[in-house]
Amino acid sequence: MKDVTTEPRTGARYREHFRQAEIAAEWLLRLETEGPGCQAAFAAWLTQSPLHVREFLALSGLSTKLRDIDPRRSIDVEGLIAAARGNVVPLQEQISRRTLPAARARWRRPGRLAAALAVLAALGWYLAGAPAGNTTYTTATGEQHTVKLSDGSIVSLNTRSRIAVDFDDGHRDIRLLTGEALFFVAPDAARPFRVFTGDAQIQALGTRFNVRRKSDGTVVAVVEGSVNVSTTTNRNKHPAAARVLTAGEAVRIGADGNIDSQAMADAGEAIAWRQRRLMFRERPLSEVAAEFNRYNTLQVRIEGEDLRRKLMTGAFDADNPRGLIRFLAKDGALSVTEEGDTAVIRVR
Repeated sequence: MKDVTTEPRTGARYREHFRQAEIAAEWLLRLETEGPGCQAAFAAWLTQSPLHVREFLALSGLSTKLRDIDPRRSIDVEGLIAAARGNVVPLQEQISRRTLPAARARWRRPGRLAAALAVLAALGWYLAGAPAGNTTYTTATGEQHTVKLSDGSIVSLNTRSRIAVDFDDGHRDIRLLTGEALFFVAPDAARPFRVFTGDAQIQALGTRFNVRRKSDGTVVAVVEGSVNVSTTTNRNKHPAAARVLTAGEAVRIGADGNIDSQAMADAGEAIAWRQRRLMFRERPLSEVAAEFNRYNTLQVRIEGEDLRRKLMTGAFDADNPRGLIRFLAKDGALSVTEEGDTAVIRVR
């Protein structure tokens, strides 16, 4: 391997990469703190060179991976930085002017320009918000996605989820077609924000709340503020039910139109999935397996009705079904076998 310090042009090129990586880090911070306020300046910097696009995408991808490494922020990052400062040596900026015309010429190549403009369009869409009107968003198995809507509201979709957004001048309606979503609602007194499932209507009263659509009903949990929950089914000819929930409260709206309170240890329990954690308190083993199956290609099947009804309490990583399998395998009364992409749990 060549020592880059012995090659003037190569050394200059690496220094330019480091300099642009540092600038990309500054832009990443500004975009998170200032949002659309710095969009024009960011766009101008991004279109100056394909190197800017490359460094920004690499850094933003790394930032996402680092968040996954320490989701609970238990690592003392500031302390590590302080301890490493004595080992940092500043690089001198010595960029040859002769390299600039060649860089500009490369930038004019249609393929690279098109790629950069596509990146800019995607980033601009995120900063400006999703378009108004009817829009659908979907996540696949194991995928989570956060989208900023045109009114400034934020919606985080859990795995295997789908929403349809319908905004106009008089309302902000979202239909949760499948799965689960966390809503952080921007205030707008002139347009109510409502979430519909097959069993319920949830209207925000200035809040952050979680909605899960299940086969046997809808579960609503309020993290901040309050919501008004009402039923949209009346199969047993009950009068329409309605209830106002405040932070820390959760309910289940059944297919029969009833609204039942659910115990919740704290508001964080309802959105543990944002850290890809699954928390169970006295839940049937069949439900535990179904939760893991939403996130993973390795499926867990519980055989035997008595075993399916067996209650379980615990906390697991959503992406680690083998953690559940190992836990169950410790029970001497159970057998665990794998059949292709399925782990089958049975009573011995």
